Amino acid sequence: MNETFSAMNPDQRYAYLIEEVQSKKEIWLLQTPQGMYAMFEDNAGVSYLPVWPDNQTAASFATDDWEDYSPARMGLPEWLEWMKELKNDQIVIGAFPDAQLQVLAIDPLEFRKVLSGK
Repeated sequence: MNETFSAMNPDQRYAYLIEEVQSKKEIWLLQTPQGMYAMFEDNAGVSYLPVWPDNQTAASFATDDWEDYSPARMGLPEWLEWMKELKNDQIVIGAFPDAQLQVLAIDPLEFRKVLSGK
């Protein structure tokens, strides 16, 4: 992970993520060749779908448990459509994790509102 990003707190990484996704109209995830997306759970059993602002940063997380994963680009329109399904499945967005997978937990429908302006 880039040193600049490592120095950011979760709120700063979230603000950067929003800015980049709105600007580039894309978001990055990690995906297996079989189409499964990288996820993780916290100690309370909450499921997170981690997302990143760019290919390079997402790729830096394709290690250890995620070594078989590759960065996957998702266009903003497709991403926004997916938010309702994630909410129904009780999956939380893990906005731009740091190296220890510390994230700002974002409700998918709230994330959709922020990104779409609606």
